Amino acid sequence: MNLLCRTYESIYPKIGTVTVAVIKEIKEIGAYVSMYEYDFIQGMLLLSEISRKKIRSINKLLKISKKEIISILRVDIKKGYIDVSKKQMAHEEIFCMKKKNFYSKLTNSLCYYIAKNLSISCEDLKIRWLWPLYRKYGHAIRSFRQIDNKECSYISGLSVTNSEIRITKQYLKNKISKNKNRIDIFFEMKSFSSIGIKFSKNVVKLIKKKFQKYNIDFFCQISPEYLIRIVEKSKRKGVKIIVKILKFVEVLIKKKKGGLVIKTVKLG
Repeated sequence: MNLLCRTYESIYPKIGTVTVAVIKEIKEIGAYVSMYEYDFIQGMLLLSEISRKKIRSINKLLKISKKEIISILRVDIKKGYIDVSKKQMAHEEIFCMKKKNFYSKLTNSLCYYIAKNLSISCEDLKIRWLWPLYRKYGHAIRSFRQIDNKECSYISGLSVTNSEIRITKQYLKNKISKNKNRIDIFFEMKSFSSIGIKFSKNVVKLIKKKFQKYNIDFFCQISPEYLIRIVEKSKRKGVKIIVKILKFVEVLIKKKKGGLVIKTVKLG
């Protein structure tokens, strides 16, 4: 059973494609890289394409086995070489590629999970229905969210077995359904009197009562530091809820002529 298989249907990446490469060997003229999304095909990162800044030592910029976000400059299928670039990457492209790479890993792990359980070829699995999903949705992860919501219409017309659907649902239940974002907000409520201490305790009770429908924890760590923790599938939704809570706290504190100081925000 072969579990190693490229992520995308195309054997060779197209010019301008952004992908992830692992540094395999460093030479004076550049570095040899391996692109595991394309079945570990080898490429060349030339010295002139590493950085826009003047390079004094290539070993300070590149490390063996380190992952780099690169773009494809040239592809010669006949001669079998690929030139890549690191310096042409924009900050936005790097951020998007990291997110895309995470989704691709999730898709590959699903493929390996199905292949192991059914003792079939991973490549055969991708040819029959995973790569067609990439063509239809841009990325298979979009269709996984539909099946996670018990919508199976997306697989109509594809060569997928009932066993594969069952194992996919089981995998998504364990992975995607539990893939939630945790947001921690640390802030201070300092009190200088017994009335202030009592008010701080009331604030905690009011927040728990008003926002009880959300999955939040709100407690005092070490006075005067408090922590609000929320766990949500959507990071954007979680941030919106946190903002509502903080505004609510701020209004309560200002009524008592106090102030709110946010110390730390942690996303994880």
